[in-house]
Amino acid sequence: MPASPTAASQPISPPGDGSPALPSWVGLVLGLSVLGALVARTNFLIDDAYISFRYARNWADLGLPTYNPGTAPPVEGYSNTLWVLLLRACAGLSLNLEICARVLSCLFAAGTLTLVHLHLRRLALAPWPRLLATVSLAAFPPFAVWTTGGLETASFGFFVFSAYITLTRAFANGGRGAGLAGVLGLAVCLSRVEGPLWALGIVLAAGIAGKGKGVSARSVWPYLALTITGYGLFLLWRHATFGEWMANTVHAKGGLSLTGVSRGLKTSATFLILFPSTLVALAAFPRLYRTEHRKWAAGALTLLGGFLGYNTLVGGDWMPFFRFLAPASPFIAVLLGLFLNTLRQKAVPIGLLLIGISLPPLFGQSLAPNALLQPLYFRTFKVGYETEWQRWKTGVGNLAMFKMLGRGLRQVADPADTLTFGAIGAVGYESRLHIHDRNGLVDREVAMRVGLSESKTAGHDKQVPRAWFLNRNPTLFHAVVIEGPVGSEGSNTYQRAVALATGMIEQRVFGDPAEAPLRDKSYIQVHRLKAELGIPKGSLLVLLRARD
Repeated sequence: MPASPTAASQPISPPGDGSPALPSWVGLVLGLSVLGALVARTNFLIDDAYISFRYARNWADLGLPTYNPGTAPPVEGYSNTLWVLLLRACAGLSLNLEICARVLSCLFAAGTLTLVHLHLRRLALAPWPRLLATVSLAAFPPFAVWTTGGLETASFGFFVFSAYITLTRAFANGGRGAGLAGVLGLAVCLSRVEGPLWALGIVLAAGIAGKGKGVSARSVWPYLALTITGYGLFLLWRHATFGEWMANTVHAKGGLSLTGVSRGLKTSATFLILFPSTLVALAAFPRLYRTEHRKWAAGALTLLGGFLGYNTLVGGDWMPFFRFLAPASPFIAVLLGLFLNTLRQKAVPIGLLLIGISLPPLFGQSLAPNALLQPLYFRTFKVGYETEWQRWKTGVGNLAMFKMLGRGLRQVADPADTLTFGAIGAVGYESRLHIHDRNGLVDREVAMRVGLSESKTAGHDKQVPRAWFLNRNPTLFHAVVIEGPVGSEGSNTYQRAVALATGMIEQRVFGDPAEAPLRDKSYIQVHRLKAELGIPKGSLLVLLRARD
């Protein structure tokens, strides 16, 4: 039976455990401290977050969730409705969305950590296994990294775990609390485009965890009624707003394919190799099945397996530290806590070891040799193989460049200009230009194309060349920024900067044979930029502009 709150808060030790007694709150405080320290190291925003930012700002300013204002009907180019709605509220208050996204994510991550700690306490785990499991979650690199990032990852993880434990408690209480679980289930549905599948998976996992504890139609129907009714109303709103029953991003990302599944298998295998504590959590299940916590272990394993399966089927993700698997972190921590609880005196050294062997990727290291990891590499970017930390640093550098490019475009481009581009996050947010999206996230015509591109990178499966948009008469095809200081026009440094930028366009654009039609339909235009935040004095912006 779960311990009462009063009893659980007292310093206790399990029988036969020689480790010192601990008050209940120590594990949570230590976990939050560890998470704070790691977030201080990994605090970042990913470029795709700025797509959500642009939708939120336009929604607040124009009363409509649109990426390119004037598109009728607008295109649902985001996969995270509830997150965009939260950011829209912040934009309506004229708050900085970059700061708001970080703060909200940190609050959701701290909430998840707290719920895991309380859940393990209700399961009456010994103090040290509970503490170590809580800290293992805080120190788990995918969880720590995606505590920021600017996307819905932390909020989605919070809603999945909170819906799961709330529904299991409703089963144990004869249905009391199922309504709250339904509200949380609806939040799961609205957090991701595949959210309804997760809401059903939560019913399955909670049913397994609560088997024999009052699981009945009376317990389940309030959850299902609220979730299904709420999501049905959302679908009606979606169709009325966008003219579609499904988000455009679902079409843009290619759907199921052998290529995608192969890439997903590599992604999931790399995750398990880099973070062996997950393998331990999986391998411990037969041992846990012989304990009093077998049902709780089975429930957690069900959702952990669901995340691994989903990541594999959709082909993984190009972003650092396994964004699609980060929400599985609390279920890994629960399994580890249950496992450590069976080890008695060995719990502390083994728990510390499991925490330690998962940390190296956060510092660019790995216990696995590159000879094992490189054949499993699942990204196809031109930079070649990168560790997860290198990918994190590349993303941070790319964002700075894209923000500079967007601000430069806002200085020199005409508001009526239209630009073809692939990374449409910060460039679109900062420039406010109409963007022809090469990846199709905010473009129905590109998203609905049959067949995949040669990119074979997650999320870029339908990428088209810039020349594909010629019939739409875009005014800008590409742009690059050369950071200052650059000398006055005609000076050697100026000429070298122009030559460098021209070479970059030659390589990035015309290095692709599919862009050949642009050669006689475009020309290069050079602008000196005014110094401002993110743009050093003397910088140049070189545009590949359409000929009249």
